[in-house]
Amino acid sequence: MRVLIIGLLVAGLGVGCADDAPADDADSTGVATTSQTTGLDNTTTPASTGAVATTTSGEATTSSADDSASTGTGVVTASSDGSSGVVDDGTTAATNVLYTAVAIPGGLDRLQIRKADMDQNRCLWVTLVWPGEGGGGAFPGVTTPAEWGVDNIGGNDDAAACAADVPSMFGGEAADDASGTVTFGRLGGAGHYPCTVDIDVDLQFPGLLVGTEETMFATGLVVEGAC
Repeated sequence: MRVLIIGLLVAGLGVGCADDAPADDADSTGVATTSQTTGLDNTTTPASTGAVATTTSGEATTSSADDSASTGTGVVTASSDGSSGVVDDGTTAATNVLYTAVAIPGGLDRLQIRKADMDQNRCLWVTLVWPGEGGGGAFPGVTTPAEWGVDNIGGNDDAAACAADVPSMFGGEAADDASGTVTFGRLGGAGHYPCTVDIDVDLQFPGLLVGTEETMFATGLVVEGAC
């Protein structure tokens, strides 16, 4: 009888004893987990969860849209006072190009058209003279308005020189040849200076300070000091 009672007591102590199950740690792979809570009214409410961001070597990464570079058929620039609308030769390399046109009155009246190329650090100029030969003058391949001629064409390796009164004072080389046209808009108060000028000229140089092949193309240039 004692043996039977002792056996029943031992068996009773063993019933209902169980090891506690360890809590399941959150997965470290970045997968979000959810849980729910049971209320007194037997309804369940899901616990709020947030997105778990994955990282590589502890560094967060971001992505951005790849903006495609826009290209056009021409580059629009303007003079320093914003008055001269200019269309350059249509290449993306011309985004930092500025054209200006300046009236230079004197014993012989001159009109100088300048191209400052900041990317190439070059200044080019075409100078017309009045009265001229009614054509290209020193460069017969350049067509000019009546009574005007080409006085000189040059360039140097200093784009800032185009802002000076005399760009050639910073050095320069003369063009070997040129071809194209220079046309005038309406004439101003002086009677022979235009208020605007267009230029479309190809230039050839020895290549000492500027390129051997250069282009000047601009429309609607306001001539400073003319009107």
